[in-house]
Amino acid sequence: MRRECVTAALLACVVATTAAQVTDRNLLEPDSQDWLMYSGTYNSHRHSLLKQVTPANVARLQARWVYHMAGQETIQAVPVVYHGVMYISQFNRLDAIDARSGSIVWQYQRPPLTRGAQRGRSPKPFPHAGSGHGRWNGRSAVYQWQTQNAEAFIFGRADWEYVLNTFCFGYHVGYKFVRTGTGECNGNFLGIGADDCNRAVLVEQSAIYGLLITNGEFTSFHGDDPTMVEVMETNSGVVRFSNSAFWGPCNQIAKIAGQGTVGFSDCTFVEWRKDCAAIQASSGSLLIRGCDFRRNQPHISLGQSVDRAVITGNIFTGPAQIQNASTKVVQVGLNAAL
Repeated sequence: MRRECVTAALLACVVATTAAQVTDRNLLEPDSQDWLMYSGTYNSHRHSLLKQVTPANVARLQARWVYHMAGQETIQAVPVVYHGVMYISQFNRLDAIDARSGSIVWQYQRPPLTRGAQRGRSPKPFPHAGSGHGRWNGRSAVYQWQTQNAEAFIFGRADWEYVLNTFCFGYHVGYKFVRTGTGECNGNFLGIGADDCNRAVLVEQSAIYGLLITNGEFTSFHGDDPTMVEVMETNSGVVRFSNSAFWGPCNQIAKIAGQGTVGFSDCTFVEWRKDCAAIQASSGSLLIRGCDFRRNQPHISLGQSVDRAVITGNIFTGPAQIQNASTKVVQVGLNAAL
């Protein structure tokens, strides 16, 4: 499946660069020296029409050249050949090489798209996606652009969404939840991770049935005001984090606004800035239960417009530092502090 997807990307690039040469007739009746699609021809025989290779001479064939695409450990793609030029594609990269000599004709490297995998904007199935950080150079222009602009996973209208074991590294936003023309997202997000982001999770809108996020790992380093979780004032739905870890030198663990409900249960909060509360809620409803605050500095801040809050069964490093400006219903109790 992955090979087919990569090959489809290759074909899209090749068609874009050779639209003036390759015609429908070329695809229907290909030249024997060309290989214009994944299986060679529409009949999918995957067999070359060339006559030079026969059972009599195949044992004497020798390699004339070997080409290595720089920066790639493996290549899972079928090259396309047209008029003696071989096109090889991998991870936003396209190399054109002379099929006779193996010399480079040209190379093209495209930066990642501003937005990554999107759900709720088309009927296509949601893919497993993410980027491994081992290949990135933190000083490269591509990396800097990605941390300032790119959004890895975007979810719009989706009902009973199941997302398992996804990960992204070095994005401006890791997981983003938005409202589309048909609605917003609810679902089960298990074992997800966002590392080295400005916002690991950004919620513009969620469904009242809830975003259920379990066993997550999140860090936020880059840009202005790096914050692990931001729930915006437009949200009126439910967001729940359970058994998740939040760590890394961010400004805050969470900023919460809107009229929805946000909950943290059995989570670990490791680092945040000394002059900021780890969790700051300006409005809406808040549940914090069974969590571990690992720093002796401001823990929770409740704004005047917070409607309801329950803060119970947590453990705090140092005395519990809870600032409560809410004029409505707040319950705090059964917490343990060193």
